[in-house]
Amino acid sequence: MSEQPQSKDLGERIVAIEGEMKHLATKDFVRELIVEQTKELNAAIQESHRVLNEKIDEQTKSLRDDVKGVKNWQNRITGGGAALAILVSLAVAIGNLFVIVTKLN
Repeated sequence: MSEQPQSKDLGERIVAIEGEMKHLATKDFVRELIVEQTKELNAAIQESHRVLNEKIDEQTKSLRDDVKGVKNWQNRITGGGAALAILVSLAVAIGNLFVIVTKLN
């Protein structure tokens, strides 16, 4: 009869060891799953950053082109304003000349 308690104790120990092995196997599986999912998530994040940076670069280039266009128009307007001022000055000078010629005659 002394063998029965020992075998019962041994059986309980075997069951406990099997349970611990299953627990460790589950922990390893979960750990591997977490590592795999983390790698996939990091790859997805890097890809989204790459795409986002491309979009930002495209928008930045577009804005720079728009700014260049505005500056070109600004230069044209400023240049046009200067040309207009020259024409007005020329018209005034011609008008003054006409007055002088008229007074001389």
